[in-house]
Amino acid sequence: MLLFGLVQIAVGIFMWLRPERMYAPFNIPATAAATNFASYILGITGALFIASGLLVIFGAVRPARNLNAVRFAILWSLLSLSSQIYAIVKHYVTLGEVVLSLAVFLFFLVVFILFYPWPWRRDSHRGLPED
Repeated sequence: MLLFGLVQIAVGIFMWLRPERMYAPFNIPATAAATNFASYILGITGALFIASGLLVIFGAVRPARNLNAVRFAILWSLLSLSSQIYAIVKHYVTLGEVVLSLAVFLFFLVVFILFYPWPWRRDSHRGLPED
């Protein structure tokens, strides 16, 4: 989860500080309005990525105590993966443009589900250990 959170923060900072580098590969028309609006949306999205990355990192410290952060990481991965598949199906992007992002989110989704602190793994019948 720590690595996933750090990746999200890095992408968020990049979106926030260098939005033109994010939308240029997608051939958004070079009109001032489209460029400015895309930068605005990417700045807001970057802030959300930073906030979600921090939440995931905080949850990574004690996953058994921070199950909602773990669930959020799973949901974030699943929804990101789903939205990219939807964009491919609707021909907004091509598979070649988003294959790396798809692979990253699929990898983290599988890892999060495999290592999820299921009740039978965390000795829930004994309660959580004291701090």
